[in-house]
Amino acid sequence: MSRIKLKKVDQISRKTVSDARDGFLRHCQLKNLAPHTYTYYKDNFQFFFDSAPQVKFVDEFNQEIIENFIGQLMDKGNRVTAINASLRAAYVFLRYCFEQE
Repeated sequence: MSRIKLKKVDQISRKTVSDARDGFLRHCQLKNLAPHTYTYYKDNFQFFFDSAPQVKFVDEFNQEIIENFIGQLMDKGNRVTAINASLRAAYVFLRYCFEQE
């Protein structure tokens, strides 16, 4: 397993959520994902980002925001499988952001 290289604070440029989302969706297109998968990510991201309008930059996501997102899904009456599907989409996006630094 390769080591994770951390950058110094002054070397990090903050990426907005909308720029990261656009980059991720472009990445999905370049990977030639199925149209259904692309739509799945796009729809889940919209609800995920709408649930946390105070977050402007990717590095502002934290456990509290994720827990609030889960709570909103539960309040809407979603089943556990639907909540897990939404969390999977969010996880893939956040992992992409982490890999892109």
